[in-house]
This record gives sequence, C-alpha cells and structure tokens, in this order.
Amino acid sequence: MAIYSWKPSLSVGIDEIDSQHKQLIKYINDLSEIIDRKASQEEVRKIFDALFDYTRNHFSLEEKLMEKHDYPLYEAHKKAHDNFCDKVIAFFEDYLKGKPVEEKLVTYLGTWLITHIAKDDKDYEPFMKSAIEKESKSKWYQTLIKKIWKK
Repeated sequence: MAIYSWKPSLSVGIDEIDSQHKQLIKYINDLSEIIDRKASQEEVRKIFDALFDYTRNHFSLEEKLMEKHDYPLYEAHKKAHDNFCDKVIAFFEDYLKGKPVEEKLVTYLGTWLITHIAKDDKDYEPFMKSAIEKESKSKWYQTLIKKIWKK
C-alpha cells in the first residue's frame, strides 16, 4: 500500500518535472513496500539504487536549468539537494550495516520530497517554466531527459 501519494497541489505546472516527481514518489513507495515485506538486502539495494540514481539525475536537471538561467535561489536549492543526498547515503550505509533505519529512511525520503516540492520547487515554478520552454529542444536537455527516463 502506498504511503505517499501525488496530489495536484504538488504540481509545479511543468509536466516533465511533475512526471519526475511522481516517479520519485513511486520509488519511495516501492522501497517502503519491499522493506515491509522483509525483502532481501539485495532487493532493497536495487530499488534504493534506482531511486537514488533517478534523484541525482532529476536534481541535475533542475540545477543545470537554474544555473544556466541565473535562478537567484540556485545556491540554496542546490544545498538542499546536496544535504538530502548526504543524509540518504548515511541512512543507507547504516541500513547496510544492519542498523534498524528502514522506517526512518522511508519517512525521511517521503517527508523531505513532499516538503521540498511543496515549498522549494513551487518557488521556482515561474522561473523553471520559462527555462524549460527555452531549453526543451536543446541537445543537453534532451540527453538528460533520456538519462532520467532511461530511454
């Protein structure tokens, strides 16, 4: 059963970014489900690796657009992404060591993502919409989108 769900109020008004956010929520729910069913560490690692890889690619897209178009809150947004990645890596390293972090890990992932979308990503909506319109046909943008979606 999904513990986190997409709500229209989370939309940043950019279809591509909303689709990526929905996928991230799905990965968090998938991770929660396999942890709940006491899946092997290998299964948990596989979904975690997919989630983390996807997250890094998504963050990279946001950050490149922000940086290229001089988004005024770029540094703070990137710092939030970096702190998230550091925290998740620490949680997962503890998990691999056998420490009981599963519930805290999933709660942190979901809560952070929902909060980040609702506040930080909503703040960039007008800026990013314009940036994506300008960049959507560029080669670097298309390459990163393919990487995110593994097309």
